[in-house]
Amino acid sequence: MGAERKDVPAHKDSVVHRWVKKEFPNEEFWTYAEVAEYLDRKVLTIRRWVLNGLLDPPSRYEYMGDNLVYLFTLEDVQRFKAYSTVLRPGRRSPAYKAALAAVGKNPRTGENK
Repeated sequence: MGAERKDVPAHKDSVVHRWVKKEFPNEEFWTYAEVAEYLDRKVLTIRRWVLNGLLDPPSRYEYMGDNLVYLFTLEDVQRFKAYSTVLRPGRRSPAYKAALAAVGKNPRTGENK
């Protein structure tokens, strides 16, 4: 592994980030890492919200060789921003349980009812 550059966040110098900017130079797509940084949340939190159906899945999927890369549009990110302001950190918060219940999931387990 190479040394981390202090002036560039690690995900901005990643292979995926460079590939997205090269393949789609005139379009603005966001990776999970960029969305998480923008919302000041962890990548796993964003993934959990998507997996639990609280947020729509990424608008676009592209293959980078054998790897599937999930790409979010600016509209996706704006919806996420609106949603993230409702929730306070913590999986067991009342807002999180209410959001799960609103999409038909058991607030205790996160599984479908």
